Order: sequence, then C-alpha cells, then structure tokens
Amino acid sequence: MVTATNAVFEMYQDARREWRWRFLIHGEVTARSYDSYSTKESCLRGVERVRRMVGDADVAEQGA
Repeated sequence: MVTATNAVFEMYQDARREWRWRFLIHGEVTARSYDSYSTKESCLRGVERVRRMVGDADVAEQGA
C-alpha cells in the first residue's frame, strides 16, 4: 500500500541546471518527468498537475 509516508515527489536540477521531478515509492523511482522545466516554480506546477490527475487515471493493457 502506498501512503504519504512512503511516497514522495523529488524535484532536482539536472546537469544542464534545468528542473525535473521524480516520484519515489519506498525510495525507488517509479515515475519521472520526461521534459525539463526552466524554473523551480514551473516544475512544481508540473508535479501538481500529476498529483491532481493520477487519481482519475484509467488502466490500459497494451495490445488489448
């Protein structure tokens, strides 16, 4: 079970000093941003978009 105590979004700067996020569960990366963000604030907005949308996401099977 995933709870707030074992799941976290991390924001960090990559080698080009652009912002990215990754989502960890029990310390293991399970998702990450595809694109980079020029500012910390825009990265945070990207995190917030994912947080709002993920609860309503459908599950699809490839090839089905």
